[in-house]
Amino acid sequence: MKVVKVYVHLLNEGTTVLRPVPSLEIGNNWYLLQETKDYDPDDEEWEFLPGAVVFCEPENHEGGEVLVARYTVSKDVDVGVRRPCEIRAFS
Repeated sequence: MKVVKVYVHLLNEGTTVLRPVPSLEIGNNWYLLQETKDYDPDDEEWEFLPGAVVFCEPENHEGGEVLVARYTVSKDVDVGVRRPCEIRAFS
């Protein structure tokens, strides 16, 4: 698996703060967040904790495009499997 930099929102900072986190690319925009050397849960409150599998979307920040963690799944979900879905129109 390839290691890439994913940005995770820090909570309760009073402003928007993104923390770069090394992450393993799983595929289909899913990444496994790794713990950083200086990770301290008493100092920073990450939106998603190390070890979480997160879905990321690219965003423009400070003149460049970065991957930002958007949401996570439970450990019971296999993100590598595509399943057919049915779309229904409701009136």
